[in-house]
Amino acid sequence: MRKLCLLSLALAVGLCGCGRRTYEDFSFPEQEMSSLIKVGDTFSARDYSNTVPKTEETEETYSSADGLCTVEKKADYIEVWLDTERDGHYNAGRAYGEALAKALPDYVKNTEDLVIPLLAPVGNDDNGFSAVTEEYIKTLSEEQRQELQGFANSFGSFEGMVCDGGISFEEAAAVSMMADVVGHWMRGNSISVSGDTSATGETVSVTVMNCLGDFNRQLSELNTVLHLSGGEKTVTMIGIAGAFASETAVNSDGLSAAVHQYSIGDIVRDEGESSVVYSVREALERCSSAEEAAEFILGKGEFTDGNILLTDSTQSVCVEADGDRKNIRYGDSELIEQAVRSHPDCMCVVNAPVCKGADGEDMSRLSNITTWRKTERLLGECGKISADDLKAIVTCDKIGTEIFGIGIRSMLNRDIIIFDSADRSIQAVFTGKDGTEEEPEFILIGGFDGKQ
Repeated sequence: MRKLCLLSLALAVGLCGCGRRTYEDFSFPEQEMSSLIKVGDTFSARDYSNTVPKTEETEETYSSADGLCTVEKKADYIEVWLDTERDGHYNAGRAYGEALAKALPDYVKNTEDLVIPLLAPVGNDDNGFSAVTEEYIKTLSEEQRQELQGFANSFGSFEGMVCDGGISFEEAAAVSMMADVVGHWMRGNSISVSGDTSATGETVSVTVMNCLGDFNRQLSELNTVLHLSGGEKTVTMIGIAGAFASETAVNSDGLSAAVHQYSIGDIVRDEGESSVVYSVREALERCSSAEEAAEFILGKGEFTDGNILLTDSTQSVCVEADGDRKNIRYGDSELIEQAVRSHPDCMCVVNAPVCKGADGEDMSRLSNITTWRKTERLLGECGKISADDLKAIVTCDKIGTEIFGIGIRSMLNRDIIIFDSADRSIQAVFTGKDGTEEEPEFILIGGFDGKQ
């Protein structure tokens, strides 16, 4: 009875508000506006179905003296054709550096402004040389080293990773292997659609790349499409100027690849690990099918933990490297509980392993689970999926509304790349100095054959 009386008294005091009977004379205190955003306000329904991708005219053309390299400068990117077979890899590298210096007079400054700050957390020694880059250099072939040496020598004689007005061998290597050395800065995702779910019946894929460390947009000065010819296949890589390997690429047979690392802030690399982007380049130089390329890459041995999406005209597979666990994920592979799939013909790839047996730790990160669920939900709402549908999905996030930059595409987006097997075309969005556009216009880059 005593407890009941006390409760009644407390309620009476609470309701009367210490004598207040009404709130007519009450005014809210001044306070900052809430930062919370309605879920509906973060999403935009895009429609690219009646939008033809634009083409960019060549503004200037530059070539090396020996004709091994040609660079076409366009409004949003440069397009490079490089022959590594005619006069050897060293001379090809030197020719690339020579032509690049003509096309981009500020190349050295922009590269050093980007590379040095990004590598600062990785662990440089007293001479400014990145120990991580040094380990990866040891795993390169002689031909790959010759390309880098020729490229560096075209700028003069420089050593180490220091801002000295030139490009050293070590800096050239770091640019090519940025996804290996600072993979924790490169976050992204891919979607691939094949078979009956594809509107054309052939594979179409889209890859979104965000660079979390590129706050000053130096990468926008270095957007590059590189066509590398030197054998039976031409490899087209979309990345940054001066790189001889990239996270996103396709060969003249229509075999494409996209690399997505797992770790955030993990800068420790095991001795003997191969460069994943150079492994991908080798696979594209040698292989014709997604499954063949997956087996080739796994045969290379150890490399940084991550996913590699591989597609051809009929199939998509994903190589998952998760410590000692290495798998090839297929459309019907059994997945962990968090990874619910909308279509067996759709391959969603984030910065986490999802094959059964993975511990789910990477997938539980907010960025990965949010991107996966949103992507699969939007895919599930589509019927037959086209390249235009994929464009709408990856641009659905309103820029600036992502929580901590989390979304399919973020305000630190670097590029969006589409490979369409039906017409063997490449489309791209390159983020410029002004930042990520709300509804970007896609550029038709060309075809898989890499012809000039």
